[in-house]
Amino acid sequence: MDLGLKGKTVLVTGGASGIGFGISRVLAKEGMDIAIASRNPSTAAIDELKRFGVKCVKINADLRNEPDCSRMVSEAVNAFGKLDAFVNNAAWTWHQPITRITAESFADTLNTNLRAAIFASRDVAKHMIKNNGGGICIIGSTVRFFPAFREASYRISKMGLKMYMETLAIELAPHGIRVNMVTPGFFETRMTSHISKEDVEKQINITP
Repeated sequence: MDLGLKGKTVLVTGGASGIGFGISRVLAKEGMDIAIASRNPSTAAIDELKRFGVKCVKINADLRNEPDCSRMVSEAVNAFGKLDAFVNNAAWTWHQPITRITAESFADTLNTNLRAAIFASRDVAKHMIKNNGGGICIIGSTVRFFPAFREASYRISKMGLKMYMETLAIELAPHGIRVNMVTPGFFETRMTSHISKEDVEKQINITP
């Protein structure tokens, strides 16, 4: 089925590994030119995406910092001339029990998972409004549906993403910009590599 994506452009944060790379690979297969943003995008991942015959550029950015978020969007627009879509996928977690939460880990979690989405989407939205349309996809997490031990900071960040996504949707709809959230279940990625096989099985068993 032709999804009508060939020749369109997309910026994917955290798009060189894990779920983000899976998303990037599917979009490249559909013919989209892709900008991959990460602190250190994998050259091997970039090369694999280029094998689909699309243009793929890598952008080094630490999305915890607002200036890097703005620069990332500018570099993607400059590379392609326009952005048709934005996938906010980058995330990380520093799990700690509530009696041991540190200011540093709390800030890193919120800055990576929530703050980056806010500032990146802000600049993406400005560009898309000028171009009369586009699509934004926020990658959420099933942790927003149930309590999670030692995951207070992570859950706060992901719940915040849902609220922000809804606000984006109603503010940008008049400009022809679609905003959605995809909420994946548990996947074995670099971020979840510390979880034991026993706990992985538990996660699989409680995920519909």
